Amino acid sequence: MAYPAPLEELVEAFVRLPGVGRRTAERLALFVLRDPGALKLARAIERAVSDTTRCKVCGNVSETDPCVVCGDPKRDLGRVLVVEEPTHVESVERAGVWKGRYHVLFGALHPAEGLEERSLAVPALIARLRGAGGEKIEEVVLGMDPDK
Repeated sequence: MAYPAPLEELVEAFVRLPGVGRRTAERLALFVLRDPGALKLARAIERAVSDTTRCKVCGNVSETDPCVVCGDPKRDLGRVLVVEEPTHVESVERAGVWKGRYHVLFGALHPAEGLEERSLAVPALIARLRGAGGEKIEEVVLGMDPDK
Protein backbone atom coordinates (compact mmCIF):
# COMPACT_ATOMS: atom_id res chain seq x y z
CA MET A 1 0.00 0.00 0.00
CA ALA A 2 1.35 3.40 -1.00
CA TYR A 3 1.30 6.48 1.22
CA PRO A 4 -1.52 8.96 0.70
CA ALA A 5 -0.58 11.66 -1.84
CA PRO A 6 -0.07 14.48 0.73
CA LEU A 7 2.25 12.29 2.82
CA GLU A 8 4.17 11.15 -0.26
CA GLU A 9 4.60 14.80 -1.25
CA LEU A 10 6.05 15.52 2.20
CA VAL A 11 8.43 12.55 1.93
CA GLU A 12 9.62 13.79 -1.48
CA ALA A 13 10.16 17.28 -0.02
CA PHE A 14 12.37 15.84 2.73
CA VAL A 15 14.33 13.73 0.22
CA ARG A 16 15.42 16.98 -1.46
CA LEU A 17 17.28 18.01 1.71
CA PRO A 18 21.02 17.34 1.74
CA GLY A 19 21.95 14.03 3.33
CA VAL A 20 18.35 12.82 3.62
CA GLY A 21 17.54 9.55 1.91
CA ARG A 22 14.17 7.93 1.38
CA ARG A 23 14.07 6.06 4.73
CA THR A 24 15.01 9.13 6.76
CA ALA A 25 12.51 11.21 4.79
CA GLU A 26 9.76 8.73 5.64
CA ARG A 27 10.69 8.86 9.34
CA LEU A 28 10.67 12.66 9.31
CA ALA A 29 7.33 12.81 7.51
CA LEU A 30 5.71 10.37 9.91
CA PHE A 31 7.18 12.27 12.87
CA VAL A 32 5.70 15.51 11.52
CA LEU A 33 2.26 13.85 11.36
CA ARG A 34 2.51 12.93 15.05
CA ASP A 35 4.03 16.23 16.20
CA PRO A 36 1.53 18.72 17.64
CA GLY A 37 4.00 21.50 16.74
CA ALA A 38 4.14 20.57 13.05
CA LEU A 39 2.19 23.61 11.92
CA LYS A 40 4.60 25.82 13.86
CA LEU A 41 7.43 24.21 11.88
CA ALA A 42 5.54 24.83 8.63
CA ARG A 43 4.99 28.50 9.54
CA ALA A 44 8.68 28.90 10.51
CA ILE A 45 9.76 27.49 7.14
CA GLU A 46 7.33 29.74 5.29
CA ARG A 47 8.49 32.82 7.23
CA ALA A 48 12.17 31.98 6.71
CA VAL A 49 11.62 31.70 2.97
CA SER A 50 9.44 34.80 2.62
CA ASP A 51 11.11 37.14 5.15
CA THR A 52 14.80 36.59 4.43
CA THR A 53 16.81 37.90 1.53
CA ARG A 54 20.38 37.78 0.30
CA CYS A 55 22.43 40.89 1.01
CA LYS A 56 23.36 42.50 -2.30
CA VAL A 57 26.79 43.42 -0.90
CA CYS A 58 28.03 40.21 0.76
CA GLY A 59 25.47 37.57 -0.21
CA ASN A 60 24.67 36.59 3.38
CA VAL A 61 21.10 35.85 4.44
CA SER A 62 19.39 38.70 6.22
CA GLU A 63 16.08 40.37 6.97
CA THR A 64 17.42 43.63 5.54
CA ASP A 65 19.40 44.66 2.48
CA PRO A 66 22.13 45.53 3.08
CA CYS A 67 22.58 43.16 6.00
CA VAL A 68 23.42 44.33 9.52
CA VAL A 69 27.16 43.76 8.97
CA CYS A 70 27.36 45.57 5.61
CA GLY A 71 25.24 48.41 6.96
CA ASP A 72 27.48 48.93 10.00
CA PRO A 73 29.62 52.07 9.48
CA LYS A 74 32.06 50.87 12.18
CA ARG A 75 33.16 47.90 10.05
CA ASP A 76 36.49 47.96 8.22
CA LEU A 77 35.24 48.35 4.65
CA GLY A 78 38.63 47.50 3.16
CA ARG A 79 38.76 43.95 4.53
CA VAL A 80 36.64 41.02 3.30
CA LEU A 81 36.51 37.53 4.77
CA VAL A 82 35.37 35.02 2.15
CA VAL A 83 33.39 32.13 3.67
CA GLU A 84 31.45 29.21 2.26
CA GLU A 85 28.17 29.42 4.17
CA PRO A 86 26.10 31.81 6.31
CA THR A 87 26.81 29.52 9.29
CA HIS A 88 30.45 30.53 9.03
CA VAL A 89 29.52 34.22 9.31
CA GLU A 90 27.53 33.43 12.43
CA SER A 91 30.44 31.52 13.96
CA VAL A 92 32.95 34.29 13.30
CA GLU A 93 30.53 36.93 14.58
CA ARG A 94 29.95 34.98 17.81
CA ALA A 95 33.71 34.74 18.29
CA GLY A 96 34.03 38.50 17.78
CA VAL A 97 37.34 38.20 15.95
CA TRP A 98 36.53 39.91 12.62
CA LYS A 99 35.73 43.60 12.19
CA GLY A 100 35.61 43.70 8.40
CA ARG A 101 32.91 42.60 5.99
CA TYR A 102 32.16 39.17 4.54
CA HIS A 103 31.52 37.53 1.21
CA VAL A 104 29.41 34.36 1.32
CA LEU A 105 29.96 31.93 -1.56
CA PHE A 106 27.03 29.66 -0.62
CA GLY A 107 29.04 26.48 -1.01
CA ALA A 108 32.43 25.22 -2.09
CA LEU A 109 33.69 23.75 -5.32
CA HIS A 110 32.40 20.15 -5.39
CA PRO A 111 32.00 19.11 -9.03
CA ALA A 112 31.02 15.58 -7.96
CA GLU A 113 28.10 17.04 -6.00
CA GLY A 114 27.13 19.46 -8.78
CA LEU A 115 28.62 22.53 -7.09
CA GLU A 116 30.82 24.23 -9.62
CA GLU A 117 32.11 27.79 -9.85
CA ARG A 118 29.00 28.96 -11.70
CA SER A 119 26.88 27.77 -8.74
CA LEU A 120 28.79 29.96 -6.31
CA ALA A 121 28.93 33.71 -5.72
CA VAL A 122 32.40 33.99 -7.27
CA PRO A 123 31.41 36.52 -9.99
CA ALA A 124 29.96 38.80 -7.31
CA LEU A 125 33.23 38.54 -5.36
CA ILE A 126 35.25 39.46 -8.45
CA ALA A 127 32.97 42.43 -9.07
CA ARG A 128 33.48 43.59 -5.47
CA LEU A 129 37.25 43.28 -5.83
CA ARG A 130 37.11 45.38 -9.00
CA GLY A 131 35.33 48.15 -7.09
CA ALA A 132 31.70 47.61 -8.02
CA GLY A 133 29.47 49.44 -5.58
CA GLY A 134 32.27 51.87 -4.70
CA GLU A 135 34.11 49.47 -2.38
CA LYS A 136 37.88 49.80 -2.07
CA ILE A 137 38.92 46.38 -0.83
CA GLU A 138 42.52 46.21 0.35
CA GLU A 139 42.60 42.75 1.93
CA VAL A 140 40.83 39.47 1.19
CA VAL A 141 41.02 36.64 3.70
CA LEU A 142 39.93 33.15 2.64
CA GLY A 143 38.11 31.50 5.53
CA MET A 144 37.29 28.19 3.89
CA ASP A 145 37.79 24.55 4.75
CA PRO A 146 41.15 23.49 3.27
CA ASP A 147 40.00 19.86 3.07
CA LYS A 148 37.24 20.54 0.55
